[in-house]
Order: sequence, then structure tokens, then C-alpha cells
Amino acid sequence: MKATIEGTVVLVKPLEVISDKFRKRTVRIVEEGKYPSTLDVEAVNDNAHLADGLAPGMQIRAELNIKGKVYEKTNKAYPNLYIQSVQTLGNANAAPPAQAQQEPSGQTYTAQADNPFG
Repeated sequence: MKATIEGTVVLVKPLEVISDKFRKRTVRIVEEGKYPSTLDVEAVNDNAHLADGLAPGMQIRAELNIKGKVYEKTNKAYPNLYIQSVQTLGNANAAPPAQAQQEPSGQTYTAQADNPFG
């Protein structure tokens, strides 16, 4: 399933190397409007480079591939939003919004800390 979102980047996490076959970068995007929405999207494997030029405050349009998996212990389905392409929009050098979050330098992320599946 495909989707397109437009919004402001508020967080770009460093590259996580989960294994020799899987790596990802997580980007948090806020969609503005009457009811703002905050989404974490991932750039994985061959598309991980798509998040390289992104920074908090940038306005972007992202084409996403939506996948999902059921966590068997709780029987709950979790969606995954994978970036397929990114386009910066007109005001790419805007100041970050008030809720922008900077990633602490030197913080390490592990697969187990971010993985609800085990």
C-alpha cells in the first residue's frame, strides 16, 4: 500500500545497523493542519540514504510504502511506514517548529530497544 505525506521534519535519528542485511534511519515528521499528526517513518536498506540530507525544520513530501506485522504475544498489528522517495518543499531552511527534537549526540540505538517484536 502506498501513501504520500507532507510535513515538517522534527527529528532525524542516526543510521542504525541492525544486521549485515538490515539498516535504517528514522525520521519524525509533523503534518500540520487542524489536527496535527506526528509520524515516525523509516528509510531502510538501499533507501537509508534518502534521510541523509534531512534536518529538523525542513518541509518535505515523502512517498511511503506501508507494511505491517502482527505481534503474536498481544495479537496487535503494528504498521511500518517506509520512505520510498523524498522531495524538499519551498521553505527547506525554515526554523524548526517548537516541538522539534534534537537527537542527543553519541546516543546509540539497538534493535532490541526499538523492536516491539522481541
